[in-house]
Amino acid sequence: MKAALTDRNGKDENTVRQVVFLTDGEVGNEQQLFDTISAMRGRSRIFMVGIGSAPNSFLMTRAAELGRGTFTHIGSVDQVEERMRTLFDKLESPAVTNLTATFAAGGADVTPDRAARPLSRRARGVDCRMAALSGTLEIKGLIGDRPWLVTLPLEHAAQGSGLSKLWARRKITDAEVARTVRTITPEEADQRILTLALDHHLVSRLTSLVAVDKTSSRPEGARLSQAEIPLNLPAGWEFDKVFGPQTRCAERSFAHPDRASRRSYRG
Repeated sequence: MKAALTDRNGKDENTVRQVVFLTDGEVGNEQQLFDTISAMRGRSRIFMVGIGSAPNSFLMTRAAELGRGTFTHIGSVDQVEERMRTLFDKLESPAVTNLTATFAAGGADVTPDRAARPLSRRARGVDCRMAALSGTLEIKGLIGDRPWLVTLPLEHAAQGSGLSKLWARRKITDAEVARTVRTITPEEADQRILTLALDHHLVSRLTSLVAVDKTSSRPEGARLSQAEIPLNLPAGWEFDKVFGPQTRCAERSFAHPDRASRRSYRG
């Protein structure tokens, strides 16, 4: 990553360096990679490509976020040509560049601050209603070398349900990213995430939704039993290559309390 981000012509602000990083993500030094990207990204944009049925999505997504790029998942070799062609088509021919979105009046809490593909931005006005904002939203950029500008009057914004949850989810991501790059402490990040998740009833790293079912699933008086469950690996993974043949559990036997027969299985 350090070699790829080393920019020997970093003063050329008229061009963007595009770094395509292909990996299965099976690494243990995630934070070191995040620190490297934050410190060395410069004018580069990092496009992560995850290979395999179970790549490290946390690493890929966060690295793309910090590198102002995107994450592309390729689950099988049959998808390589299609998805890589799609990615390179986007890199070679961006529809709009230098996009900015500006509210004429203040008071909007906009997220994210910087986006790799600012096609979707969330903003919260007073009492979470866009109608509480005044003025316009100005979106501008470049189509080729030609300036492009759209001005949207906020009083014409349509009401929509659930938009506050989209804003809150993105704010939670912002807090996680800030924690990763150490611009806020872990305690501050946790407090922000907890407040947002509880206020908007969202599942996060610190919150869960719990469903309580009072229907009895075991007849009263039936004896409890326990059994080891085989570990299911992602498609294409082989147990011996991941853990080594010496760690494989020996064949075991168990008796089901409701059946006289015995079954064997491998754990």
